[in-house]
Amino acid sequence: MRQVRIIRISFLICAALTVIAFWSGFYYGSSGTDEVQLVTENTTDIYKESVTEAAGDEVTDTDAVESMTEVSPETYYLRRNGSYLSVYQGDSAEVYFDTGIRVSDLPYALQEAAGEGIAFEDLGELYGFLENYSS
Repeated sequence: MRQVRIIRISFLICAALTVIAFWSGFYYGSSGTDEVQLVTENTTDIYKESVTEAAGDEVTDTDAVESMTEVSPETYYLRRNGSYLSVYQGDSAEVYFDTGIRVSDLPYALQEAAGEGIAFEDLGELYGFLENYSS
């Protein structure tokens, strides 16, 4: 009987210590957002300094944001090229690559959209679509 009581008390103590450790991890633990914010601020400052040195004049916050938004991802278009689909990069009339997917294999709504061009923001999105409709 005495051993059972010791085991129960030991179990309760271990459970209480586990709950306290778990709670203190949330209460005293760091989420890491402060570190990420510091890295972002330092990166922006370094970017501003390099642009200032290159341009020879002062850069404001809006200048840094505007210059960073000028770099945009290339848009890819999936268009009908005869009876097959081809990928075009941007507004170019030159074929980026041929897919080997027949237009007739697509649902009717996508066949109609392929005539004008189906836009994709990046290659990952495009490849995901192609993977779904390839044989």
